[in-house]
Amino acid sequence: MGKVLLFFIFFLHTFFALAQSNQNLFGKMQSQLQKGKSAEKAIAAMYLSDFFSVKQLDSALYFAEKGIRYANQSKNDSLLAKALNTKAVTFEYKGVLDSSLVYHQKALKKRMQLKDYIGIADSYNNIGVVIEQKGQLREAAEWYFKALKIYEKSKDSSKIAMTNSNLGITYKQLQSFGKALQFYTKANLIYQKIKDDFGITVTSGNIGSVNLDLKNYPAAMEYSKKAAIGYEKLGYKRYVPYAESNYAIALDSLKLFSLAEKAYIKALKDHKEYGNDSEFINISNALAQCYIKQKKYLQSQRVLNEIEPLIGKNSSSRNQLQYLQNRAKTWFGLNQAQKAYSFLDQYVSMKDTLLEKEKVKAIFELETQYETTKKQKQLLETKAAVAAKEFKIKQRNNQLLLLAILLVAFLFIAFFIYKQQIWKQQQLINENKLQEAMYQMETQKQLQVQRANISRDLHDNIGAQLTFIISSLRNIKYLFSEEQPKLNNKIEEIAGFAQYTITELRDTIWAMNLSKITIEDIQSRLYNFLDKAKSSNHTISIDFQIEDNVDLKIAFTALTGMHIFRILQEALHNAIKYAKPTKLEIKIWKKDSKICFSIKDDGIGFNPNQVSDGNGLRNMQHRAETIGASFNLTSAIHQGTLIEFQVPFK
Repeated sequence: MGKVLLFFIFFLHTFFALAQSNQNLFGKMQSQLQKGKSAEKAIAAMYLSDFFSVKQLDSALYFAEKGIRYANQSKNDSLLAKALNTKAVTFEYKGVLDSSLVYHQKALKKRMQLKDYIGIADSYNNIGVVIEQKGQLREAAEWYFKALKIYEKSKDSSKIAMTNSNLGITYKQLQSFGKALQFYTKANLIYQKIKDDFGITVTSGNIGSVNLDLKNYPAAMEYSKKAAIGYEKLGYKRYVPYAESNYAIALDSLKLFSLAEKAYIKALKDHKEYGNDSEFINISNALAQCYIKQKKYLQSQRVLNEIEPLIGKNSSSRNQLQYLQNRAKTWFGLNQAQKAYSFLDQYVSMKDTLLEKEKVKAIFELETQYETTKKQKQLLETKAAVAAKEFKIKQRNNQLLLLAILLVAFLFIAFFIYKQQIWKQQQLINENKLQEAMYQMETQKQLQVQRANISRDLHDNIGAQLTFIISSLRNIKYLFSEEQPKLNNKIEEIAGFAQYTITELRDTIWAMNLSKITIEDIQSRLYNFLDKAKSSNHTISIDFQIEDNVDLKIAFTALTGMHIFRILQEALHNAIKYAKPTKLEIKIWKKDSKICFSIKDDGIGFNPNQVSDGNGLRNMQHRAETIGASFNLTSAIHQGTLIEFQVPFK
């Protein structure tokens, strides 16, 4: 009958322990990973790795690797040690223990270089946890005691308690239950003193478990109940059924079968909810045994039928063996001797196989021990031979040392002369670069002056002339009678075209005066255009969105920026003029190394296959091709129109 063990693993930061319940912090860390500095990104990545370690281990490993990369970029060795530790713990959760051990050793090496004694103790403790899971229990205890010595020296109560708890787990697996209880109790008392609810809860669960082994069932019930309540209160609901299982086993052992059945059923329900298949099989076997003791063979049969599909997939050899034994006893109880003997034969066969494997394992361990002793003897002999050779080498090295000193002195002088020459050459290069930079600055200045002159001439001459033409056309319009509407309409159309040309001219002047055009510039220009559109048509609702991942300071060349604005302007103009929409949506977002733009309306739409490309559509496509942007138009009758284009940026 299985008992539950919960390992303590030292987390990098105190806030990691409650990551699952803090969604606000989760969101903050996601944002910090995107926008923070290298050190802040490393901390955020480690947090997210721990957050996903509960269920999504591939995601946890992904963020652990990011943590190492950002810690390296920050050139903070202390942070790098923590990032290495995070990846080690993630490998441990995945069950890849050798890789976990490698990264714990890397973290330990960094901490030793930094003389971070608390960090060293943390690594000792974590290495102990991994080695314990590999089955090397006595070696694990040695690592724990090394960690405990440092923690006690630093008077770190929380970590002293943690290490005592780990030692308790180790001694429990060594079946030294009395010593295990001593370490658990010591840890529990420390946690009570420092008011650490999580530590109190875990050690209470462990005390409940070891009391089952000591057959102290009332104490097992008391502490298991405390653990279940504690996990529920802290929000660690997936651990509640482990404590409930131990509580049920204690009731069963006291022959309080009715209460035990209820406790087993509650624990099984929770194990199933959280996908604890192995423990679900273990406790199902325990419930089946409880029914068999009461001669409730039909109930036992029902429980065993439920776990039958899981046997062999998610069950240990011990669970499979217990299942076969329970099946045999149940069929005997139901007077089905033939079926009972069939399961009994399987049980005996599997038990013999397991015993044979254990014998082979024991022989292998003896062979390993013999080979280790043999290698140690060879190593001592090799060391003696090496020592003799080293003495001879040392004498020769002393002779070479004097020659090396003279050689180094010569090389130093040569290097000094060489560096002087390099420095002079570098000075000349820097002076040339400075002159070139000054020349380029002067050229840019002259170019800017020339742009300003051209812009002023365009505005003062062509702009003024177009304004005069508009004024003259409208004066001519009033000279004619209202009985000539065709002529009046034609004059108004020409005046409107001239007004549109002035707007285009102003946009061109705007682009000429800028060496770069940012998204913020485009946004501002579009707002001006949209304000005019709203004033001319109050029935259209316009929604302009720029997503958070878009940096408004992203800049394009003046030519590219102008083409982007023209495409947007043309698309909006066509939608307002022809589509008869009630709603317009303009959206800007970032995707990989591209800035994406879309204009969507809910207007009358059209069939792109039945409409020849007009000047407006052809102009938009041509502008997109000019700046290397992809362009896509989607439309259907009565379903509106969507125009999207994506512009690469560096």
